[in-house]
This record gives sequence, C-alpha cells and structure tokens, in this order.
Amino acid sequence: MILVIEDNLFHNNKICCLLSCLQNEEIIGCTSVEESLMANSETPQLIILNYNLNNILPSAMDGEKGIQLYKRIYPDSKIIVFSSQDSLEKAMQLLDVGADEYVIKTSYILNQIEESSLQLLVEKVKKYLN
Repeated sequence: MILVIEDNLFHNNKICCLLSCLQNEEIIGCTSVEESLMANSETPQLIILNYNLNNILPSAMDGEKGIQLYKRIYPDSKIIVFSSQDSLEKAMQLLDVGADEYVIKTSYILNQIEESSLQLLVEKVKKYLN
C-alpha cells in the first residue's frame, strides 16, 4: 500500500492517478498526516509526503514532524518527500530525520507539476516496490 500525503488536492489526485497504474498497489491519498492516521489501519510499504501541509488545515503537522511520527509508527515504511522546497539544507534536514528520498516538485504553471518531477517520483517509487 502506498500512502500519499499532499494538501493540494489537484496534486494529490494527479499523484494518486499516476501511481495507480503501478503494480497492484492500493493508493490512499490524504491531505494531512493527521488524516492519514485516521484513514489507514495497515502499514504502508511507501509514504509519499509533501513538506508544507497547511494549505487546507492551517494547524496541520509539517512534513518533518510527519516523518518522525511515521518512523515511530511504521519503522519499515519507506518515505519519499515530494516537495517544492528546493533548499538543499531542508532536504538534508528531512533525510536526517528519516526520509529515504527527497524529490523536488517543480511547477511551471500554478497547479501543474512538471512532467520531469513526476517521472522522477515514479522512478523512486518503483525502486521501493521492486
């Protein structure tokens, strides 16, 4: 099972649709870490997590706290951060707290993720599913 945590509903749907064609994996899309904990009762094989998750719920847990929580609850799950944060310092910080991969989500038009970012995400997902 793949858990997608992305607070931009358009991006969430795009990522879930893209991943639905991979193997026979169940894909669960949520808009916050808190929602994902209520929506899911099994251990995800893979978690795809945005860093800034306060678009819908201003008090939502951020990606760093989410990584720390997921690593405690699901220590064997792999975590890919898929975020528009393009700071090397932020990426290293998130890898240090437990993320397995960091993929920059680039956009050329509002709400449109660049194809190259999505393809890189799919490559990383396949790496952990095989």
